[in-house]
Amino acid sequence: MRYNRKLDFRKLKPGNSLHNTIEICVVSVIVSLYFYFMRDEIVDKLIALIAMPLLIIFTVYSFFHEKRDDKKAENKALELCDESYYESVEWSEKYQDYRMKHDFKSPAKKTMKKDMISHLRQREDWLVAVTFSVLLALSSVSACYKHQFILAVVIVTASVLFLVFYLSLSTRGVREWYTHDCDFDTLEKSYLNGKFLYYKRNGLGFGTTHIHGFTKGKVYAVDYRLAENITRKVVRVKEYEDSLYGKSRYEYYAVIKVRLPESGRISDVSIELDEFQVQMAIDEFKKMNYTADKDNSIAYEETFTNDIVT
Repeated sequence: MRYNRKLDFRKLKPGNSLHNTIEICVVSVIVSLYFYFMRDEIVDKLIALIAMPLLIIFTVYSFFHEKRDDKKAENKALELCDESYYESVEWSEKYQDYRMKHDFKSPAKKTMKKDMISHLRQREDWLVAVTFSVLLALSSVSACYKHQFILAVVIVTASVLFLVFYLSLSTRGVREWYTHDCDFDTLEKSYLNGKFLYYKRNGLGFGTTHIHGFTKGKVYAVDYRLAENITRKVVRVKEYEDSLYGKSRYEYYAVIKVRLPESGRISDVSIELDEFQVQMAIDEFKKMNYTADKDNSIAYEETFTNDIVT
């Protein structure tokens, strides 16, 4: 099996370049000299002698750390797009071990809507919402104790509304999808008789007539007759803090190639999964033989997140 080279090194970095590194170091030196010679407070001199040098050291380390990780990522990207990575003995053994411990799952709920919602509403959502509501309820009890009944009613009402609003955010995509003009009876039967892969708030399943997928904001149902293939996409996410590089992580997507019936062009439906789950989805689709398209290209992208600390 050979993978087509489809590398997309999109340089979306927020600017942790050599120019920015030098700029931060120069500014730090100037500020350090100002605090040491122009200010008389002992705290200012400590900032000049300790804080600024530490900032320079961290900035330089961040620069070289990023360059080292970039080199490793470039090598991995090249391996991802030929047979060397996914056909290596090491990866094959890990994949087989994963398959032995994890299998496709059947929907746990009695309806398609309830099953998707149960996966979209994860435990932390309930924990945050209930905790906030309990705090508001305790505040209302305190208000009642002080004979402030109206305030108590307002707080309890706000608590309930917050709980409903917060939990509805994660299922907005499902509710919007159900407003579309679809044959939901057919989709329901296909979904409930399917087998699924679940990851984070996402799901990808192979039903009787459709490939089903959902994410936090979208729901998909792809007729097998329109599904050309399933390939993979790997996204390297570089994490910055105030434009200083910290680390990088990888996200893996199963990409369903869908031929639109009206125009005939190919559209992509991407569902984030675990790295090995993506391979399970690819293998399952090939086993079903619904397509003659054997394109196994891998899309590789780079993006970033930048947390600004104020």
